Amino acid sequence: TKTADEKEKMIFNAAEQNYLSGNYQKALTSLQSYIEKYPAGKYAFNAEFYIADSYRNLGKYEQACDCYEKVIAEGSGSFVELSMLNFSDLSFKLERWDDAFGGYSALYSSARLENNKILAVEGMMRSAFKAHKWSDAITNADRLLVSDKADAQGKAEALYIKAKSYLASSRRDEAFSIVEDLARDVTTEYGAEAAYMLVVDSYDKGNFEE
Repeated sequence: TKTADEKEKMIFNAAEQNYLSGNYQKALTSLQSYIEKYPAGKYAFNAEFYIADSYRNLGKYEQACDCYEKVIAEGSGSFVELSMLNFSDLSFKLERWDDAFGGYSALYSSARLENNKILAVEGMMRSAFKAHKWSDAITNADRLLVSDKADAQGKAEALYIKAKSYLASSRRDEAFSIVEDLARDVTTEYGAEAAYMLVVDSYDKGNFEE
């Protein structure tokens, strides 16, 4: 004879093992069954996160985003921080730029892990750029450029996005000052693109020899 608490724990543990073993479809069935039986159970928050993550691993990104939002709204601790990151990353993949920017902004404000703060800044910069929010893209590019946690590739991307955002904001001189610096090394992705931008600019000006 098991107590009610012991029975609940057994049901959750069985569902959790499906998730931990990578059997995500079976995990969804068992975790949703647990939630239906114990909507306010001791392990309901964990179950909600596992459901969201199972959807993500199955490539069902929209359902995953909906479930991650629920975890963010109702939970606390490390699962919330990870849910914010996953929600933002999936929103970016789905090209929901505003949702992605909002998610990364929330992560930046609340993240305890320094690595997640850097990921949040990168995410805000990229999603703002995609959403044509040039000022926000420049602000977050600058945050990356002064960070000692960002690597060389990340800083090169930040310079490139900053230059393109300046161009889109009709701040041509500031943009091409950055482009010229990037173009000094054409062996990198952003250096090669910057060199091409200089070539096109010279052509458009009629400076054909240059």
